[in-house]
Amino acid sequence: MQSKAGEAANHSGIAGVIFLSLLPSFLYALFRFSIGVALPEIGGEFNLDSGQAGILVSISLAAATATTGLAGYLSDRLGEKRVITGGLFLYSAGLLGILVSARYDLFLALVVLNGLGSGLMLTPTYSVIGRLVPRSRGIWTGALSGVYNIGGFVGPVLTSALLATFGWRTPFAIMGGAGIVVAVLALFLLRVPPPNVRAKSSSATLSFNSSRLSFLRQRNIVIIGAAMFLADLAFLALISWAPTFMLNQLSMPPEQVGFFFGLAIAAGGLGVMSMGYLFDRIGGKRATLLAAGMSAGLSFLFLVSPGGSWLGIAFLIFAGFAANSFWSLLSALAQVNVDQSQIGTATGVIQNIGFVGAMIGPVIAGSLLSNSPISSALIVTVSLPYLIYTLLVIFYKPPK
Repeated sequence: MQSKAGEAANHSGIAGVIFLSLLPSFLYALFRFSIGVALPEIGGEFNLDSGQAGILVSISLAAATATTGLAGYLSDRLGEKRVITGGLFLYSAGLLGILVSARYDLFLALVVLNGLGSGLMLTPTYSVIGRLVPRSRGIWTGALSGVYNIGGFVGPVLTSALLATFGWRTPFAIMGGAGIVVAVLALFLLRVPPPNVRAKSSSATLSFNSSRLSFLRQRNIVIIGAAMFLADLAFLALISWAPTFMLNQLSMPPEQVGFFFGLAIAAGGLGVMSMGYLFDRIGGKRATLLAAGMSAGLSFLFLVSPGGSWLGIAFLIFAGFAANSFWSLLSALAQVNVDQSQIGTATGVIQNIGFVGAMIGPVIAGSLLSNSPISSALIVTVSLPYLIYTLLVIFYKPPK
């Protein structure tokens, strides 16, 4: 009886840790998807031109890219709890500091601080999942991405609701306050095996080189890294330019564009959970191959819209279902190819590569638009990278 009670308490504790690990993704999405909503008011206050506004949107992502790989390495060395908590405090400090930012340069520095914290707090949440529930890593890494999608919905709604009455700083301050609360909870409640315990538990594993970055020489890791780069490039190009395509090529009014594009993003939340479930049931390669192939085919059908605009919208919604799942699927694939002591480092490196693809995808698509029709430019920057991503997964060999 005591053993059953202890086992139940252990399961309850793990569930609490996993739930707490979902919150940083939600917080990150709150700000990332909200800054565009507040951008007109921010630009008006600081007298920004279009170039400065563009820098503001992209610099947070660049800052997160700078710390993502470092976060994974530090998780293996110091433990996820310290890295997540530190990242949450930096994320919150940047947002709360915006309350007193009277100059654009200070505001920009605070956005960078927020981005650095975001990169630190995100990657360790995936390694927490990989360590605590390795047999269910597909569904739980999918849950991380699903919570991110929810934050992407809540953030713009919250910001637009508070903007007119309280000003653009208020929603950011609320997000910063929420970050402080989560950081305190993580400080006291987040319990993950410390690095020295992991080293002992994995010391009997002989199939991996002892070097910290030895996994980078693995064929599977090279394939996963290239696939992550291409998938994130394609995804950011798609979400950046799909609304413009719907307005210009499908001749949809703005209100319909917003509704159906939001519906496609919402479908992605369901997709990441579904693909995560399949990851655990039919294997990581098959689930990833299915998601990649659907992303390539459905995005192409959306861009050529063979049956007219409404059929094209249906293709977009189904593409949204599949296209957002790459992040959790490829992160989970990276984890199953490394030793227990390298889960954080491997996750961070792969996600860092993805952030680089995300940074250049919209830029490449935008540069092609000046000389090509938007459908052709997006096929090259969305459907083609997804197709190559699919072909790469074919050559992935699941470890025994």
